[in-house]
Amino acid sequence: MTLKAVKARIYPDQEQKQKIIDNFGYCRYVWNQLLDVQQQRCENGGNYVNEFGMNYLIKSLKQEHPFLKQAESTSLLHVSRDLHHAYQKLFKEHKGRPQI
Repeated sequence: MTLKAVKARIYPDQEQKQKIIDNFGYCRYVWNQLLDVQQQRCENGGNYVNEFGMNYLIKSLKQEHPFLKQAESTSLLHVSRDLHHAYQKLFKEHKGRPQI
């Protein structure tokens, strides 16, 4: 089995650069909102919201904050997946819910 790799570089114009920067900002905002929800639930003794539950929270965030509709939808879904994996790694290393 032979593995091959392709190296590519993109040269976005100013409009594309701005859309990329905006998309990173939307993802960061959603990450912080979902992290806040998880921390609030942890402090109040609630259960952990899994990846699919966070996807439903993204829908409600889009309704509350219309500017999030401009973001690439798959990038926001990847935010919930990455946060889920971060929490799973944390639970695995700490053998339970972390103490805040």
